[in-house]
Amino acid sequence: MLRVFVANYPDSIEFPLEPESILLIAKITISVETLEEFAYEVDIWDALVRPYIMPQRYSDYFSTYLGTPCKLAYVNLNIPRHIQGTLPPLSAQNGAHPVTGLSDGMPYLICAEESMEDLNSRMDSPVSIIRFRPNIVLKGGKPFEEDSWAEVEIGSAGKFWLLSRSPR
Repeated sequence: MLRVFVANYPDSIEFPLEPESILLIAKITISVETLEEFAYEVDIWDALVRPYIMPQRYSDYFSTYLGTPCKLAYVNLNIPRHIQGTLPPLSAQNGAHPVTGLSDGMPYLICAEESMEDLNSRMDSPVSIIRFRPNIVLKGGKPFEEDSWAEVEIGSAGKFWLLSRSPR
């Protein structure tokens, strides 16, 4: 199950990893040459990017499903945005400097439910895991165990290098 968090939306939305009859996710095949670039550059942590605007029908799909207006964008790979900070070993990505798209500083953020439970047990007012904006939420370990990991392998999705800890 893929859990998606939307800003200003109280709950997360879960998408099945294996499409079911209630939600069919089709592979999108679009030629980049047919996409329109944003009219201006977007500043993401002092890195300027100029994303492409995806066809309106894809934004409409997510707007309808999420019940809030959405604008789907695609990162312009012709202008790479290199991640900053700690890098994976040279054996990862064939020695190439990793790039990210429209994310903050790294392409993904992993949080564990047990870490959130531990944090909330020590706070006067508990906070939602949404405040940390994770892409991947894990369950089943010890609190803050993920802070000591260098890499994690998630089923057939592959190996993920954990490059830094979130300042959040």
